[in-house]
Amino acid sequence: MKMCKITFLGWFILVFTNAIFSQNKINCIEKEQKVLGNEDPVIIKTCTFKNYKSIKTGEADYKGRYSYSYKLFKMVNGKSLPISNAQLFNDKKGQLLSIINTKIEAFYNDISKSPENADCLPDLEYIMPYSFEKLNISFDNEVIEFSYSFDLSSACMSLDGDIISFKIAEIEPYLAK
Repeated sequence: MKMCKITFLGWFILVFTNAIFSQNKINCIEKEQKVLGNEDPVIIKTCTFKNYKSIKTGEADYKGRYSYSYKLFKMVNGKSLPISNAQLFNDKKGQLLSIINTKIEAFYNDISKSPENADCLPDLEYIMPYSFEKLNISFDNEVIEFSYSFDLSSACMSLDGDIISFKIAEIEPYLAK
């Protein structure tokens, strides 16, 4: 009888610990969909984190370069309800947005130092600051990613934005409950 209680206690601790740690884990599934008449598949990456889900869909252009669209959802009573980017965060979201805009500005300043990029880049005042709704948010392998675009022409695609990643522990204070 005592052995049964110890076994049950061990099993309970294992299940409970696993449930706690899996709440802070991002789980992702990526799949490809063939498109009739196109060599390159559509790439769909669905990731879940706590009670949120992100879907990142990539479609290739005629040169095989991928552009992505992003959607966020909150899981409520077993249903996926679309949410705005800002709804992922709590009342400290202004601080987070300030950090992100500082990183965007640093990236812009770095690439604008090169004279060969001058024809591609608009004035910084034209593109700054970014709101949450102008950013693309997705979950990916233990990080939350914020991607952004300067809305440059396809000739300048290599300079058109970047991805800013935060580990879960870094962004946890800003997340809505």
